[in-house]
Amino acid sequence: MPSEKSAPASSGTSGEGSLLKIKEELQVERVRLHEQIGSYPQPIPACDAQFNYLLETRSRLSDTLKLIDELLAEARSERTDPAIIERLVTRLKQVDAQAADKLVRAFQLGS
Repeated sequence: MPSEKSAPASSGTSGEGSLLKIKEELQVERVRLHEQIGSYPQPIPACDAQFNYLLETRSRLSDTLKLIDELLAEARSERTDPAIIERLVTRLKQVDAQAADKLVRAFQLGS
């Protein structure tokens, strides 16, 4: 049912809902990267810059998703640490500047 999928993103605070939406977008991007990496033409030389870039991007996405999970846990406990938000935004800027901007706006509106 479509309503079940959209319900979590709209629950909780505005910031929490935005985090869930950003997390979902990043998970979709991670799946896309996995598919790109999996279909990369073989053999892959160690100096292949494009392939190495895909691996680095996948690693940053995974790190960012972990930070989002940490922030969600803190947001749900109502004791959000600004240092974690700052760290997450810094990491998001490396992966997706647009997602970082969305996060900053969500927390500005939610405060």
